[in-house]
Amino acid sequence: MQAPDAPSSQEEDPPPIKTILIIEDDPDIGEILVQFFKDEFPCQVILVGDGFAALKITRTLVPDVILLGIVNLTRKMKNIAEL
Repeated sequence: MQAPDAPSSQEEDPPPIKTILIIEDDPDIGEILVQFFKDEFPCQVILVGDGFAALKITRTLVPDVILLGIVNLTRKMKNIAEL
């Protein structure tokens, strides 16, 4: 019989740390987002400035969450549409 305070051999491993990939072309906003997520959650945060860099990262790493700076993306799409 095992003592009540003895560690169990069937203890579960801690859950793996989640990875968040942030795609933001404004470095100031990107750093604010990185700091927020690091302060609030036990996670790894990767910040890239554009979609090409994000694609390169995702060749070797599969993030759990991807955040895209959608405001700038829609602005750029609108500018392209106006051409």
